[in-house]
Amino acid sequence: MAVSRSRFLAGVAAGAAGATVGLPARAAAAPDVELRQVVSRPYDLETPLQHMRTYLTPTEALFVRSHFGPPADWPPPNWSLQVGGEVDNPMTLSLDAIRALPSRTVTMVLQCAGNGRAFYRPRPAGGQWTWGAVGNVRWTGVRLKDVLDRAKMRGTAQHVGSVPADHAALKTPPFNRSIPLAKASDDDTILAYELNGQPISVEHGGPLRLIVPGWAGDNSVKWLTSISAQVDETHGFYMDTAYRYPNQLGEPGVPVPAAQTHHVMEMPVKSMITNPLDGQMLKSGVNTMQGVAFSGYGRINRVEVSSDGGQTWSFALLGIDNEKWGWRLWTAAVTLPPGPAKLMARAFDSAGNAQPASQQWNPSGYYWNVYHAVNVEARG
Repeated sequence: MAVSRSRFLAGVAAGAAGATVGLPARAAAAPDVELRQVVSRPYDLETPLQHMRTYLTPTEALFVRSHFGPPADWPPPNWSLQVGGEVDNPMTLSLDAIRALPSRTVTMVLQCAGNGRAFYRPRPAGGQWTWGAVGNVRWTGVRLKDVLDRAKMRGTAQHVGSVPADHAALKTPPFNRSIPLAKASDDDTILAYELNGQPISVEHGGPLRLIVPGWAGDNSVKWLTSISAQVDETHGFYMDTAYRYPNQLGEPGVPVPAAQTHHVMEMPVKSMITNPLDGQMLKSGVNTMQGVAFSGYGRINRVEVSSDGGQTWSFALLGIDNEKWGWRLWTAAVTLPPGPAKLMARAFDSAGNAQPASQQWNPSGYYWNVYHAVNVEARG
């Protein structure tokens, strides 16, 4: 089911009626973009591939993912961020105080860990994302480590926890998370207040969102209310049970105990074909393929394409934009004889990782990154 952004925002705005000047409830009016509805409550919306043909994903086309939906009456007029835990100088920071700190801008791929879940067989439980729970966007905010330094973090801290404002039914566990101090201390891990140059809207986690580049989107917590320096990692359902990947993959359909899993972190290398689309009719002869490629482990340094279902491969031309955490655009010219053709793409990163031709099943349907293939028909 396709859902326009304006229809989605109408529901968001109803929940954000208490917002005041200086605490943005939503972005300025934007052209309607039809996103595919993956989950109806709350709205989980994915981006069609044709909206991924530019280096930066337009904000109005960026996928929407949450567990409980935007908090009601969010943000409150007196919104502030609490900073505490293993610190000698606990603080309460207003949005203006955060904006007054030295800023940092990071371009990064934001991707849900379950992007591609719909392709696993048997299908794991959860939102049935195909290709569209991903986008490449630009965040501006302050370095997390700068805030922790101002709070005089103690040497005992090894993790940084985050608490969002969203919640569901009484017995549903909160979406509390933490990341290791080493990642929290990265120059590009930020507390963001702008998305693509504009205040972050409610559907994307405003007024302040944690941004953890290179890692799956569950780590980039929305609707922040507090952060804390901690001796141990946060415990609870969304750390101890959810967003975990098996240490060793087993048989399809067989569950894996949480004790035999680890946290979902770096995104594996992946490429996607954004043009042509699956099922498209083309003219025989020379045609152009386009796509994007990214990795949480390193920069993309090679993309290969095939026009004969993987029998032969050739190099694609890589785009000039090559930021550390962003995706890489690519193009390739392929010659198609009349008839059906299977176009494929695979990517390689600077850390030596290669996109695989096949993938083993895992219980949560995470990390899908096999070769992307589209079937087209060429006519003379």
